[in-house]
Amino acid sequence: MVIKYFVILVISLLWPCWLHSQELPSEGAVLNYRLIPFQFSQAGNGSLEIAPGYFNNEDSFSSKIIKRIPFSGKKLIGEVPQFGGVYTWRVVYKYSGKKADHQAITGGKLHHFSTASFPLINRAKSRLRILQPGKRLKDEYVLMDGCSAMYDMDGNPVWFLPDMGGTITDATVIRDMKMTPQGTITFLRINPDETKVYEIDIDGRILWQGPDDGSVSGENSEHYHHEFTRLANGHYMIMGNEQVAYQVLSTRDSIQLYWEDKKRPGTDHLPFGTLIEYDNKGKVVWSWHSTSYFKNSDILYHTRAFYQSDIDVHDNSFFFDAKDNAIYISFRNISRIIKIAYPEGRVLCDYGERYLPGRDEIRNELYTGQHSLSKSANGMLYLFNNNTGSGSMPRIIKMKEWPGLPGYLIKVWEYECKTDTLNSAYADKYPFLSGGNVIEMPGGDVFVSMAGISKVFIVNENKKIKWSAIPEKWNEAVKKWEVIAQYRASIIIGNAALERLLFGSRIE
Repeated sequence: MVIKYFVILVISLLWPCWLHSQELPSEGAVLNYRLIPFQFSQAGNGSLEIAPGYFNNEDSFSSKIIKRIPFSGKKLIGEVPQFGGVYTWRVVYKYSGKKADHQAITGGKLHHFSTASFPLINRAKSRLRILQPGKRLKDEYVLMDGCSAMYDMDGNPVWFLPDMGGTITDATVIRDMKMTPQGTITFLRINPDETKVYEIDIDGRILWQGPDDGSVSGENSEHYHHEFTRLANGHYMIMGNEQVAYQVLSTRDSIQLYWEDKKRPGTDHLPFGTLIEYDNKGKVVWSWHSTSYFKNSDILYHTRAFYQSDIDVHDNSFFFDAKDNAIYISFRNISRIIKIAYPEGRVLCDYGERYLPGRDEIRNELYTGQHSLSKSANGMLYLFNNNTGSGSMPRIIKMKEWPGLPGYLIKVWEYECKTDTLNSAYADKYPFLSGGNVIEMPGGDVFVSMAGISKVFIVNENKKIKWSAIPEKWNEAVKKWEVIAQYRASIIIGNAALERLLFGSRIE
């Protein structure tokens, strides 16, 4: 009996705290987003009421209500008008009485939160200018790494990356920002002296950070770069580099390449790619070194002017194909893609131009300087083809493997990228050297980011643009809008994905 009363006492004391813990946003929270995940301590039917300002008096609150959102259950997503604002909210429950025609309405207590400010989402200083509106795109949102922010399809900022305890500064470059299958956000944070990779929740809390301890590279850092992806199995896969020593010895009749001890004086060093898979505790569970392929490849004969050997391959993208247990890796400088078996690491196939002794480099006509490697739902290979050195604009290409001929790809679809201010006549003046990506959407449409010139758009299989925009910032010195350079952009599709992102593990 004593134990029973003790349990009742503990529950009665903790009950108010437990109720409070179920409510979102928490009292007094300062949020870096305008799409607000509201969660209530009690399920039911009713409406959520929101007013701008801080109110403790019901009458003053009621006179300022700007939104009443009906709900059934215990959670919903509501949008508030602006960043840098204070808001009061409450839940009004509607209970049915014993008689069918009688209802009692009960108002809940008043709660408060505010939204923070951030320079890049100040609409007088920056904007996502809509070039072509999307008629039926209401549940999609774009993450722009150069803006460190998320926008709706009308160009309104709805989320920004907070400073994460001061680790994000004016000198910081954010790359490859995207939502994970688990409802979190991953990205690379590049500061002048280091590159780190993070997984965060919507509030900017760090959930996971790459160890960067050099256990794969054998150095003091893994030199993370280009792409960081959380896999469906919960693990993390990241591109890294290792410094590899080599020496090219040439005579009149032959060229030989010697791979040397990296500490040996007098040898040249180049970064060659690594690919690292970590578990959620930061333990390396798998890795791959690109030198395992290149040391026995035709890379020696990749030459530039005056027949100088150029073995700087520059890997810049990967795609993990869990269905086929394979990984595709893109190498920009040699316009090559290789496919390796996972987890064996064995090279299954390589795609691109072959290099031979004494022959000038032949331009790969299918793609050059490519970025953003991915696969479609039906197994086609997508590339953002920068078309480097071609004198034409970048292209989105979709390819399939030539039946019975491993190593050969057939182009099955192509779209030449365009902007309002730049076309193929200017492509030589604006070499597309880096960045850009393409993401297949449900139904076959593709979302594209054009990197340096920063246009983002959605195009369908019939090559009709369904939505497009360009991020810009105001240059006060010259009194005009200028492009905000992006590396890649990503898209969040559908209300279910948005709920995963905003509620995360807090969903009751």
